[in-house]
Amino acid sequence: MTQTNDAPRTTTVPTGIQLTTLDQRFREDPYPVLDELRAAEPVHYDAQLHRFVVTTHDDVDAVLRDREFSVDPRKAAPDSFEAMFADVNSDAEPSMLFSDPPYHSRLRGLVTKAFTPKAVEELRPRIQAVVDELLDAVADGDGFELMDAFASPLPTIVIAEMLGVDPDDRDDFKRWSDDGVQGFNPMLTDEQRMRMNESRAALQAYLQNAITERRSRPRGDLVTALTVVEDEDGERLTDIEIISMCALLLAAGNVTTTDLIGNGVRALLLHRDELRKLQDDPSLIKNAVEEILRYETPVTQSGRT
Repeated sequence: MTQTNDAPRTTTVPTGIQLTTLDQRFREDPYPVLDELRAAEPVHYDAQLHRFVVTTHDDVDAVLRDREFSVDPRKAAPDSFEAMFADVNSDAEPSMLFSDPPYHSRLRGLVTKAFTPKAVEELRPRIQAVVDELLDAVADGDGFELMDAFASPLPTIVIAEMLGVDPDDRDDFKRWSDDGVQGFNPMLTDEQRMRMNESRAALQAYLQNAITERRSRPRGDLVTALTVVEDEDGERLTDIEIISMCALLLAAGNVTTTDLIGNGVRALLLHRDELRKLQDDPSLIKNAVEEILRYETPVTQSGRT
């Protein structure tokens, strides 16, 4: 949560980079670090990254439900943690992830017309086929690296196919996605920022070409669906909004799914009784995924201003 004025202080509890995945201890297991902070200072001022960090269930719940708080980084103090996520080089509205009502409501209303339950369900056979292909590729070996061979390529392939991306362009999409996630890094080097901006520009150009093509030659993909959705008042998504939505899906959908798979497999391997329950009764998989999302979430922090 970002504050509007400075309140520096000295503390010996975990703070700053120690509360991000840039820190090895936090990256390997964030929960002991958060336990320490919760026990010592459940409402902690992080002077290094200019933010308050709340760690109790009730405080987090209260902040996330309070409509007086904003997710728009443009409303944060210039030197604050949340302000780092603002695109200072763009006059466009932020993505749905960083927008407040009523703009967020408009985007959500239009996008849900493309992401219908029926449209999502129709993806199931192809997603299963991609899973099978990735597992078949490692089936004959003595072992494989889960993240590189399965968890990382799976969402990239699926999202690329949803967007109608040519298979020959998947490697570019993966690189653009990985570089785009660096936008969540509060300690970007100049080199990392340059690479991120180059990938962002390349992705935007690629998607703009795709949108132009779909308007003249529609296909059965998500880009086409986003170009034609319309609400009751005749409102449609602009090209910039479609690009933003596709980029958000690529970056946010990619890293969260990859990390969910990695966290889930690790949690099951560390809790063999739960693994055996799932092996004995595969119908428990839906509950297992929901519990893994709760127990070992891919996203450990969320911000408000």
